[in-house]
Amino acid sequence: MSGKQNAGGAKCKRYKVQCSLCKDIFDCDYVKKHTVSKHPELQKQSRLAPVIFPGELKRKNPWTACSSQSKRTDFCADFCDSSRSSVESENVNIDNDENYDGDTDDCDDDYVDDDMELENILGTKTDVNFTNATNNACISIPSGPEDISRSRNCKPVQPILERFPKHKDGDRFRSFNSKLYHFKWLEYSVSQGSVFCYYCHHFSENGSISDYKCDTFIVTGYRQWKKCYGKSEKENRLLKHQLSFSHCKAVANYEAYNSTLEKGSVISQISKEHAMLIKENRHYLVTLCELLLTIAQQKIGVRESGSLFRASAIDIESESIDYGPHSGNFLSLLALVGNHDEVIARRIRHGPGNAKYTHHSVQNVLLDIMADEVKNKIFEEMQAAEYFAILADETKDLSKKEQLSIAVRYLYDGNIHEEFLCIEELETLDAEGLSSRIINVMKDRVSFQNCIGQAYDGASVVSGKHAGVNAIIKDRVAPLANYIHCFNHRLKTWF
Repeated sequence: MSGKQNAGGAKCKRYKVQCSLCKDIFDCDYVKKHTVSKHPELQKQSRLAPVIFPGELKRKNPWTACSSQSKRTDFCADFCDSSRSSVESENVNIDNDENYDGDTDDCDDDYVDDDMELENILGTKTDVNFTNATNNACISIPSGPEDISRSRNCKPVQPILERFPKHKDGDRFRSFNSKLYHFKWLEYSVSQGSVFCYYCHHFSENGSISDYKCDTFIVTGYRQWKKCYGKSEKENRLLKHQLSFSHCKAVANYEAYNSTLEKGSVISQISKEHAMLIKENRHYLVTLCELLLTIAQQKIGVRESGSLFRASAIDIESESIDYGPHSGNFLSLLALVGNHDEVIARRIRHGPGNAKYTHHSVQNVLLDIMADEVKNKIFEEMQAAEYFAILADETKDLSKKEQLSIAVRYLYDGNIHEEFLCIEELETLDAEGLSSRIINVMKDRVSFQNCIGQAYDGASVVSGKHAGVNAIIKDRVAPLANYIHCFNHRLKTWF
């Protein structure tokens, strides 16, 4: 916070203020000097220029911070250069008419016509919303007249009148010429008889004050028609504005806005791509599951017996997909589908190695998941049927491991269903171990109170009246589950 001492020796606080008319920013003790240099018409009336007080700013001056942000970036500089070249190549020579006499006056660019009432100037909405220093003193862009475009979705308003109203410009009366519409961004307000910039009006950034230099073409309007012609920036104020940094930024914002409308925002584009990726992933995984399910239903092996199950490298340049002669049933079917499905082929050729899901461990996981889904469906039908019976039998596999096969029998939808549930590997072969396995498979899924029967072979470990599996299950969980000797085993005992 800078300051100076007054007559009493006390230190006066100095802070920044902004002129409501020309938007210049200066120290609070330079209001009178600013009025003399920039607004002599107010000095003649013994009035000072109206200013806006942002409040005292301690130690840190946000205007200094803002000025550092107003420098051209490389992108904006390139954009301005490209705009300059395009304007010079497309500039239209306007023939002189009665509204233009070719004279030039040396007056300031921010000059306001003497005939315009000061009250109208002061009544324009130019309120500035100052925030704290961390927000870089952001301001809100004011609105213009009612008869120009009111939203970004509107096109520039460019009316064609038989005779445009004349205004005093220097020592002559001049009017707007519709040939100036070759500036595509130009808007004409009939009510104010002034022109405005469509891009700056709708797409100026709420940036720092130092970036906000085109207020004339946004709020008050411009109607110094004498300075609207010529091929250089000195002669043509419209051309000067078109090549200004703030206008180029507004044009860039306009292009970005149109791109967003056509393609969607970056977030929506990412969301669409993410949704497409999810859709392709599901399609690929569902295809793998369908292939495994088909192989399981046909009761054929997933892999060739004794093969090492190492898929050969896929040639991404080849039109067809081939895993080699010893790939097994699953990979052979997958290659066949990939030759007719672009999504599958793209995943096989270019997908990451950990997302192809062709390893035998992943195949086993997928088979287990599908088995769980089948069991869930069976349990749902058992709950709907209410009553059911248990069927179980123990046997050895080729590796000499003891396994227990468990099935259920129930009436559902008028039909008798006898469904296989699972095969459990056994650690002990006593009645306690067998009964625990059966109970663990179905507990929390169905109510054993509705189990009305259990069928096993005639071995004493399961058929024992006092210590067999049927006795343990009946005593512990299923009091209605009567034991029935399996008819197939009973028939076998006669031969």
